[in-house]
Amino acid sequence: MFLTNKMTILKRTIIWLSSIAVFSFTILIFIGLEVRETIRHNGLNRIHSILNHKIETIDNYVEQRYVSLTNITELFYFASRHHSIFKKYFWKHSPESLQKKLTIIAKQNGFYDIFLISLEGEIIYSVKHESDLHTNLLTGDYRASQLAHVFKDALKNTKPYVSEFHFYEPSNDYAAFIAEPIIHNGKIIGISAAQIDNKTIQAVVNDSSELGKTGEVITAVIENKKLINMFATRHTKISPHTFLILPQDNPIYEAVRGGRGQKYRVDETGENSVVAWGYQKELRCGMMVKIDESELLYEWYKQTTSLLLLFFIGVMVVFGMIIIALRSFAKPIQELSHNALLISNGHYDIDINSSKYDHEWQLLTHAFKKMAIEIKQKVTQLYETNIVLNTQKRELEELNRTLETRIEDKTKKLQELAITDPMTELYNRRHYILTIQEEMNRAKRHNHTMALMMLDVDHFKRYNDTYGHQAGDDVLIRIAKILKQYTTRSGEYAFRLGGEEFAIIVSDMSDDEYLYLGHRIRNETEALSILHKNNDASPYVTISMGIFVYRPESIMTHEQLYKAADEQLYVSKDQGRNQVVIKMSTL
Repeated sequence: MFLTNKMTILKRTIIWLSSIAVFSFTILIFIGLEVRETIRHNGLNRIHSILNHKIETIDNYVEQRYVSLTNITELFYFASRHHSIFKKYFWKHSPESLQKKLTIIAKQNGFYDIFLISLEGEIIYSVKHESDLHTNLLTGDYRASQLAHVFKDALKNTKPYVSEFHFYEPSNDYAAFIAEPIIHNGKIIGISAAQIDNKTIQAVVNDSSELGKTGEVITAVIENKKLINMFATRHTKISPHTFLILPQDNPIYEAVRGGRGQKYRVDETGENSVVAWGYQKELRCGMMVKIDESELLYEWYKQTTSLLLLFFIGVMVVFGMIIIALRSFAKPIQELSHNALLISNGHYDIDINSSKYDHEWQLLTHAFKKMAIEIKQKVTQLYETNIVLNTQKRELEELNRTLETRIEDKTKKLQELAITDPMTELYNRRHYILTIQEEMNRAKRHNHTMALMMLDVDHFKRYNDTYGHQAGDDVLIRIAKILKQYTTRSGEYAFRLGGEEFAIIVSDMSDDEYLYLGHRIRNETEALSILHKNNDASPYVTISMGIFVYRPESIMTHEQLYKAADEQLYVSKDQGRNQVVIKMSTL
């Protein structure tokens, strides 16, 4: 009422338009932030893709080096068939074309140096002729170098691999090596090795074509438990082959330990950046790629600023146009709105004087009055109908509750009949099939054993033939009562599987307790003193029992468990009946 009487339609419209503008602005900000998050997410994917591309490029490069080394090995092998290439004098007077060819091969295949090494560890030949030439890798100054490591592994004919990067004194640089045996007639006659050229790998690492203006790559290895930078960086000016002094939360530490990931973080300069890090397994080095977040979001900042400016200009234009239009028909809208409020409050008898309005508003007012009368009639009908429906609903609910109760009673009964043997009131074979796998699973979950006990009445057919089937049924019922007495706990079951065959499932006991339980059941059966003159094992009715103990680590199926217990039952019978035989599973 306050809004209707005290505020004009024009002011209310301005308020609504302001609310819509604020809402639209909120939506615009939300969309802008969503776009920002999308750009940031794409930035993570982009930096991750750049990292993977560099790692894969290096992988491919290393794979090609293996092929190149094999070609060099074949060249040495071919030369060894015609020359004594493992003799120093050969290389002093070797054909110039061979040494020139090896120099070309080293350059074309991305090798800094190529080595020929004798079985005794002496470097017979190298392309660079550095200080390691004619030294011994087993006893000399470089016996602890990475070249010595790959040489020793090649002697064992192990698969070639790229060694770790460590400082190599003859080259005055960090170096990695690969080696491969030269084999003739199944025997190793020498070793060919190569030193990988750092420049090619550095070119891949420092390729900044996808990294914009702020991106850079850091590649590091662990040496003597310290982080060593491998190559020069683009912006931070970290020298190659120097110790990296960075905070422990820097992702490069995780990268050198084999970790992978990408995230946004504030770097050491205080700049928020997107980083991705990973491990290059062939070179056993960590690699981190980073780009400043501000570079990723630069275009977003420009577009968002332009969009907000256009939004505010548009809002001001729309406000002006709507305010001008509302001045011509604000009064009739205000009166119709007032009467609509009355109708919404249940006052359907309205009176509007529309003669002072334009023809279109008169038609609208007449339709409004007619609508109010029809609404009143419909509301009255609905109210009366609602009373009848509520009465019928209560009656139906009462009938439904009665019917549900009857259905539930009929269902406990049907379920009980479906799983119970009617004569002995034990569970039947159908319930055994439903239960055995569940109990095996429960034993695994709770890490305890479970025993399946199979038993039947000794010479039961003879008993029936001698005393009649009714007497035989009485025997089964009395044995069933004994079985019930020993299966009262949760997870314990007694079944009549058919004829005189019974089964028991018990769990969480020791092997001795299972055996003791079986003997108690056997003793109590014989203690019934039911005469059975045709029983070879006793003058009374007796049972034979086979027990198989299932352990939680076992991989057997429930069919195999049944077969195993049944086999123990037959062992009991073979041993003279009125016996209990137990066996424990191994797997």
